[in-house]
Amino acid sequence: MNTSNFTRAEMNALKEEWFALLKRAEDCLKVIDDIDSRALMGLTFSSLYERRLEEETEGLWEDYEDLCNRTQDYLGKKVGEKVLPKVIPIPPSANEGEVRTFLQRVAGESRKTLRLIDDLLYTTKLSSRDRERLYSLEKEVRDNIKPFLPEYASDLEKALDAFSNQNLTCSVLLAGRVIEVIWSKIKSKVKEERGVKEAMERKEPEWEDLRPYIRDMVGRESEKVIQAIKLYRNKFSHRVGSYPTPEESLIMLSGAVLLAKGYKDGTNPSKP
Repeated sequence: MNTSNFTRAEMNALKEEWFALLKRAEDCLKVIDDIDSRALMGLTFSSLYERRLEEETEGLWEDYEDLCNRTQDYLGKKVGEKVLPKVIPIPPSANEGEVRTFLQRVAGESRKTLRLIDDLLYTTKLSSRDRERLYSLEKEVRDNIKPFLPEYASDLEKALDAFSNQNLTCSVLLAGRVIEVIWSKIKSKVKEERGVKEAMERKEPEWEDLRPYIRDMVGRESEKVIQAIKLYRNKFSHRVGSYPTPEESLIMLSGAVLLAKGYKDGTNPSKP
């Protein structure tokens, strides 16, 4: 997709507007959930409170329609119509079910549009340096991980392929899955070595307890793995609206490959 006519500032500004709209829709949905919870307990909100919710929904619809039309004009010549946000009719009444459905659709379209903008914003040709890094990671997976850990290698190959095709979010989530699985195995090992009594006193190992195991597994490149783990666990695994840059994706891929190789070497110490 050609984004040469877009400035980074314009794309980022559009992204911020969609993110703010998504938050407003989610906040309104939380209010409806609160109303339902209070109703189950025999409590009610004041009619003024419900009126403010109705007004916010109307304002949200107006802002959504305006942003939707501007996004269609802005991106319509660059991407297919199917991936552009769709105008959603305002609920014909203040019926709770209709309002909830409307807000859920707005939230869904907002998330879809944020993913589209992210892909457009970060669609770039790989530099020669990044191509070399990617080739090196592909070779590592093919030669040193796939023969011993084929399931891990399968996810890593898909993650690398997704990166090559500019699907950065998919790439990060696949790499993160490999990291999460091995991370869980490291935690289990730490618990096992502590013994029953200490494991009962402290349910989960602390971060500093795990660093030595990562250093043993990976060696001098352990900081790259730790950086990838922190990036995934602190940002991409649970923060709504977080989308990776190409550099963050490469950090995740490098960390996942290094961690998988270290884990392979630990479980197959006689293997190269």
